[in-house]
Amino acid sequence: MEAGKYRTIKVTGVAGVPDDGSVGAVSLNATVGTAPGYGTLFGRPDADTSRTSMLIYNGNTGEYVSNTATVAVGADGTIQIMAETSARVILDVQGYYTANTDGTAAGGFVPVAGKRFVDTRSGLGAPKATIAPGKSVDVQVTGANGVPAGASGAVVNLIAINSTSSDGNLTPYATGSTKPQNSLHYTPSTTTSIQAQVGLSADGKMTIANASSTVNLVIDLQGYFTAAGKTGAVFTLAWAVRMTPARRGTRSWPRTRPGPSRSQARLESRSWGRGSPRSC
Repeated sequence: MEAGKYRTIKVTGVAGVPDDGSVGAVSLNATVGTAPGYGTLFGRPDADTSRTSMLIYNGNTGEYVSNTATVAVGADGTIQIMAETSARVILDVQGYYTANTDGTAAGGFVPVAGKRFVDTRSGLGAPKATIAPGKSVDVQVTGANGVPAGASGAVVNLIAINSTSSDGNLTPYATGSTKPQNSLHYTPSTTTSIQAQVGLSADGKMTIANASSTVNLVIDLQGYFTAAGKTGAVFTLAWAVRMTPARRGTRSWPRTRPGPSRSQARLESRSWGRGSPRSC
């Protein structure tokens, strides 16, 4: 992909993803490699909607970086992605969220256009201060940011900005509940992005606990889960088919591939030169 330019990718109508207007969002595993330097991969449903950060990558030779992201789908069944540097981008479609009458369920998912609601560097949504080892920060999620009161959970992209030489871990959980044992790892001397699905307290808050290092924290919202008894989108796994978008336009075609019956699809973003394919 060229640096700083959005590429439109058709995600509905192939690999078992419906093309009837019922798909509201897709769950993607994004992988970036062969980049000349650090950068961020962004996604959005269309040019009129704010973007969400999908992952932060580095420029280490031969290294690929992956992260899971949920991106809202445009009315025409496409998404748009953009990398800040030239890079090879691979998108594995893990599944999709429907949003029509036949695909609603209590506790369902509702995608939200990319929204940054916490940044400890500026004091947005949290105190303007780094988070020391053993400390935590409480964040209000509902009542703003397009998330209604009563939402049961949120899908967020946690971005740990670590300027120290030590790695560390973040543990997100519903405020007031018991802190879980599991944690999300971030690397030393760089910025790490991690997607997480986090439960919310009765008053709509989450807590992010930090361990082992000192970091600034940025949080981007990708969607939320409705309260029990409310309607939202049902998650459906995609079929095991690789989809490769063409160089021009948004046309794509499926190619079956052998292997285990893991339910997902792949969107591989490439630019084709004369004679032979090359990474974009």
